Amino acid sequence: MKRPIVIDLAVKGLLAQFKAIPAQLDLAQAVCVNADSEIFFSEEAAEIALAKSICGECPIAAQCAEWAAKNAEYGVFGGLTPEERQEKFGLPIIDTELGAEEIQLQENFILNEPASKVAECFGVDTRTVKRWRKLLTSYTLAA
Repeated sequence: MKRPIVIDLAVKGLLAQFKAIPAQLDLAQAVCVNADSEIFFSEEAAEIALAKSICGECPIAAQCAEWAAKNAEYGVFGGLTPEERQEKFGLPIIDTELGAEEIQLQENFILNEPASKVAECFGVDTRTVKRWRKLLTSYTLAA
């Protein structure tokens, strides 16, 4: 089975950076609130440019881009496309089906459930789970 994303982040040395990004975004000051959201999720070059120009006038664009680096697989956020966010923040593009909250739950599951249960869930042996726990614990202690 595929290695959990939380472990991939830890192996790549990105878990601490990922955890440092805010999980919530306050949209009270966002310029895009009243804009057509379709523009921000279009693949048309003209609409991407329009979305970026709207973001360029937004006072929370930097926070939005940072939030999206951790929470959004698609769309223009903070004036950046997913690829641009990945380049700027160095984080892998996270599938929205497994966003920040799910990754935290995944980490908690690996650290707190019996090793046999974790091993069964991810299709690995308990020695692998113990290595994962050691890796994740090193990030917890460093934080």
